[in-house]
Amino acid sequence: MRYIKDQIDFDTLLEHKKKHQADFTIIVGYDFQSKRLIERAEKHEIVLFNIESLEQLIKWHDDVPLQFDAYKNLFSEAGKVNLSLIDNDRKRMIRNSNLFQSIVSCLSEESMDPETEGLLSPRDIYQLLKRQPAFDTPPSTNEIKEMLDFLSSPLIGCVGKNKDSYFARGSLDDAAMKFKFYLEAAKNNA
Repeated sequence: MRYIKDQIDFDTLLEHKKKHQADFTIIVGYDFQSKRLIERAEKHEIVLFNIESLEQLIKWHDDVPLQFDAYKNLFSEAGKVNLSLIDNDRKRMIRNSNLFQSIVSCLSEESMDPETEGLLSPRDIYQLLKRQPAFDTPPSTNEIKEMLDFLSSPLIGCVGKNKDSYFARGSLDDAAMKFKFYLEAAKNNA
């Protein structure tokens, strides 16, 4: 179905938004080329989502799911949707994923080292990870420490802590099983 730019009743959309106490108004259509339509959408604080952008967003979400708050950024800028508004959130999520995987792998690989006995500090881990191609820029010791604190928390427990050093409590597969368990619990309560 093809829309005609003059048939979009912006006032009715705003009334509908107010009536239902919605935070955002979005129009999804094949494509939005009319400068006048885009200007009117901006004036009425409405986001225009073309099919291509919606398809891209769904693919991105399937690859890198973000929290709802990140997606709210897409709707904060009226006019044609700007998917780059969630780039930083996506990059952060990918970086955290790479850091998670790298730290657990690193600790697992080093667990049998006779010299360190598998105990590594955040600084030791930094030295081992700083040249990995998974990172545009090396992870900071603070990023590493935050991830180690998360992984060594009682609920996760993939990593153990001994004073200022950390050690593997299992492999990436063990960590994956624990996360899968929590995922299933979340699905059962959804």
